[in-house]
Amino acid sequence: MWSQAFGAEEDGQRPVWQPPDNEVPVGVPLAALLARTDDVAVALTGAQVYSTGVALDLVVTTRSAAEELHEHVFGGRRGRGPLLGVQFADGRRGSLHGEGGDVLLTSRGGGGGGRSVQQGLWLHPVPPAGPLSVVVLAPGLGIDETRTGLDGGPLAAAVRDVVELWPWEPEDAAPGLVEPDLDLPEGSWFRA
Repeated sequence: MWSQAFGAEEDGQRPVWQPPDNEVPVGVPLAALLARTDDVAVALTGAQVYSTGVALDLVVTTRSAAEELHEHVFGGRRGRGPLLGVQFADGRRGSLHGEGGDVLLTSRGGGGGGRSVQQGLWLHPVPPAGPLSVVVLAPGLGIDETRTGLDGGPLAAAVRDVVELWPWEPEDAAPGLVEPDLDLPEGSWFRA
């Protein structure tokens, strides 16, 4: 389904399942508490807008250290990781778990410690202006289905300020990096 719905770099199209590597994104202040219990909180803590989507920062924090927090958040235990989805103002929707059609929401790198973990997310395309709903369900963390309303306007508006560094090219067409021979001066810290 990904190749049909979202294309692939093989066909000469820019991949949409990751941020463009030829752009400088625009940081948009985004802090939203998505769900909270007496012992757990799930929040979005930042957004970087690109021409084709938004990189989001998700944080899950617990009151006390939990050995299995990493497993719960990153889905190490089948069916116990959080479900996360978005719905745009125009009705399009997508989920981390592949439920959706025109909207792609994927997880990226993450990490953390005993009481807090961070997960990077990629949302494609950039939401249109208007209401943006984020839905969370995490039974393994004691979080019932919760819907949070955000404003897609600042995300949509930020696209105009994205800086394209150079035209995008498929990886095999891009020039390779050449590692220069280093002629380090005597006494340089970088000389062993």
